[in-house]
Amino acid sequence: MDSINELIVRNSPVQETLRAIASQMIKQDEYALARIWLIDKGDICDTCVVRSVCPSQERCLHLTASEGRDLKGEKAWSNTDGRFGRFPIGVRKVGHVAQSGEAIHLHDLLTTESSWIADRDWIHAEKINGLAAHPLKFQDDILGVIAVFSRKNISLDSFQWLRMFAEQASIAIANARAFEEIDRLRSQLKEENEYLREEISETTPHKFLIGESPVWTKIVQQIRLVGSSGRDRFANWRAERERKWSPVPCTRPGRDVASRSYV
Repeated sequence: MDSINELIVRNSPVQETLRAIASQMIKQDEYALARIWLIDKGDICDTCVVRSVCPSQERCLHLTASEGRDLKGEKAWSNTDGRFGRFPIGVRKVGHVAQSGEAIHLHDLLTTESSWIADRDWIHAEKINGLAAHPLKFQDDILGVIAVFSRKNISLDSFQWLRMFAEQASIAIANARAFEEIDRLRSQLKEENEYLREEISETTPHKFLIGESPVWTKIVQQIRLVGSSGRDRFANWRAERERKWSPVPCTRPGRDVASRSYV
């Protein structure tokens, strides 16, 4: 879990985080394929191969990360645009997990018939015997589904380990999305600040006012009027104060002007 914990605190793009999660899952030798689907808006409904069984085109599961190799080790399964690039929510095993929020654990696929198996020819050709799929949950939201296909039956201990892995992966994905949103908002704020600076420099000498509408013009005039009247009132007050407190000549009886004293 050390590597997945690093992803939780690392400021990595969502796609890079998803690939790293899938790569860690496929390190188990018996695992043939690891995949991550995330819930997103329906986008290729007109050309989607599962459109006929899709109950709603508003949202679906998007295959966002895939890691694995064929039985001979010659072909990498990293493509996310193939036949199962989209899955309707509620349809088959992956869609069921996304809709219900409950994990599934299948074994003996080579000898057991299951309506949830979409490609039985692939199961037999690649000797796939076990499947585990867990919901990716963050708080009360289901983000998607994480699944592994194994050439051996997946033990209960491994199934529980995958559950804990899915919980940690959900946090890493949610954090990566949050980091991307923060970066987007920071860039947007920077652009808006630059725009405002340009607006301020191109409008009026009053740098704290933006625009040249009649309302703003009236406000500027009022500011100038208040400023000038304020200066006039201050000058009048100062003159009156100087007049009131200036020395006043005082005369006493029997004294001439030359002998006047000042108080």
